[in-house]
Amino acid sequence: MIFSWTKNKEIWYNNNHIMHKTKNRFIKYQDNFLFLIKSDATYNLIKLNSEIIAFTFEWMKRNHVEIVSLPVSTQSISSPMGLGSDSLPYKVFSSLKPNYSFYLADSMQFYLELLLRNKGIERIGYISPSFRGEKVDHRHLHQFYHFEIEIKGNQNQAKELVISYLKKLITRLVNKMPGILNSYNVENVFRLKKWIEKEVYNLDFVDAVSILEKEHNIGLETKNGFININSKGEKYLIQKFSDKILWLNNFPWINTPFYQKRFGEYSLTSDLLIGIGETVGLGERCFYYDETVASINNHQNKQNEYKWYLQMKKEEPLQTSGFGIGIERLILFITGLEDIRDAQIIPRLTDMEVLP
Repeated sequence: MIFSWTKNKEIWYNNNHIMHKTKNRFIKYQDNFLFLIKSDATYNLIKLNSEIIAFTFEWMKRNHVEIVSLPVSTQSISSPMGLGSDSLPYKVFSSLKPNYSFYLADSMQFYLELLLRNKGIERIGYISPSFRGEKVDHRHLHQFYHFEIEIKGNQNQAKELVISYLKKLITRLVNKMPGILNSYNVENVFRLKKWIEKEVYNLDFVDAVSILEKEHNIGLETKNGFININSKGEKYLIQKFSDKILWLNNFPWINTPFYQKRFGEYSLTSDLLIGIGETVGLGERCFYYDETVASINNHQNKQNEYKWYLQMKKEEPLQTSGFGIGIERLILFITGLEDIRDAQIIPRLTDMEVLP
């Protein structure tokens, strides 16, 4: 029996009969976890994860990024409930102290910003689990692995760092494991080599909206009274600019988290659109205390939940920018898979028991 993947469709060859299975990895894990774990699909996923993580740590050291391990619990979430939030926080209540609760972090960005206040640290980052409260679907996970870096610098410097990392990572993968890449799709190595050679293209949010209004208006929706580009819109833009590496820049300020620096009615933010859509989120942070306070209030967040963060901005103002890459979304881009559940080795669902 031969096991392979073709564009997210599992194909079993048995006695010359072909049966197509569209079950995602989560369902197959629940049906027969041992069978799935022993499969070639899991082997390939483990090898790919291993190479990505090993390379990422090597790359960070070569590029003078300090690597840290940080707590996953926090009182100050970076995607709070309020205007501009792009995810739901995951709250935990203590069994020992019923009145005490905390969050499992969706990002350790605030910790990275704090650590950059040390005068000798210029760049800092980590790879760690992150948690979000949304239900799991083909685009979202409850638990995922997050690669984040924060630097002393501006938005454009952070964007250059992202592209450098991705091009070097993909070069490493196509040279070291072409067989595994092509096991997902026979044209993967060719596709990825072409991507490395593409030029970067910057598309402002307002221009992207204008394109979608004329050509693909189902890619737009309204959020907080502002137009927003949804996943259909992202996919259309990726296809339209398929000969480019596409950055989508400067989102409406009120539709991005409070800590992103304001630029008129927009923010100094960027999403890299690859694979199924946004795979890298990036932004320059508020510099001054007063602008941070104003942004917290305008986004309908609570100052008392960010006292320490505001103290930091007041006493140690600093220009920093950073980015986050979801490892599983990155794997979707690398493999050509379209369901993020197929990129997670051990599945986890939101508020549901999954054994083992």
